Amino acid sequence: QDFQEKILKKLWITLFLQIATKHLLNCLQVTMSEDNLIQIRRDKAQKWIELGFEPYGSYSLNEEKRMHDSIDGLIKYHEQDIDTDRVFTTVGRVMSMRGQGGVRFLDLVDEAEKIQLFVSKKDFLEQRFWDIFQYIDIGDIIEVAGVLTRTKSGELSLKVKTVRPLTKCLIAPAKNGAVTLEDTELKYRQRYRDLIENVGSREVFVARSQIMKAIRTFMAIELGSME
Repeated sequence: QDFQEKILKKLWITLFLQIATKHLLNCLQVTMSEDNLIQIRRDKAQKWIELGFEPYGSYSLNEEKRMHDSIDGLIKYHEQDIDTDRVFTTVGRVMSMRGQGGVRFLDLVDEAEKIQLFVSKKDFLEQRFWDIFQYIDIGDIIEVAGVLTRTKSGELSLKVKTVRPLTKCLIAPAKNGAVTLEDTELKYRQRYRDLIENVGSREVFVARSQIMKAIRTFMAIELGSME
């Protein structure tokens, strides 16, 4: 019996070591993969600089103040059926990219809404505005200017005339913004990715902030509490 217990104990130890080793190798592989992706994105950020765009800190103190239109504002404006060639400028995070040849479609998201960008090579006066799209990734923050239009499928789109990349995202959100962070521990350890990828998490984050602000205001005004 003692001999059987020793054999069983050794089997359990061997099984445990195999599982632990496999898990460690998977973690190392994921880390190496993420490091490679980060390096690829750093290389693309360098391409931004070569094309005359700064990947971080694009604004200077002497630059004329820019007014941006919210995506929600663009949608409401177009609902009024106003026929105009007015140029809109908006800023958002790229969450989807598709297309080929001289035409591309991107989904641009701000804190409230999403709009499709229609990008055509022939619409740019400068070649660099088209070239930069080779080095824009999902997660990057960009500023675009263009006119509102509708595609053949009827989807409201912003036909881009100029683009200015603002921030290169070094982490890699899920392809086309798919929800991937299902593990609760991972969601809290990588909160930044959860807020980028999951609309529901952003809504909860905003709602919680507003509720806490309302409670603090009530306590301060009605009860005279201090923090």
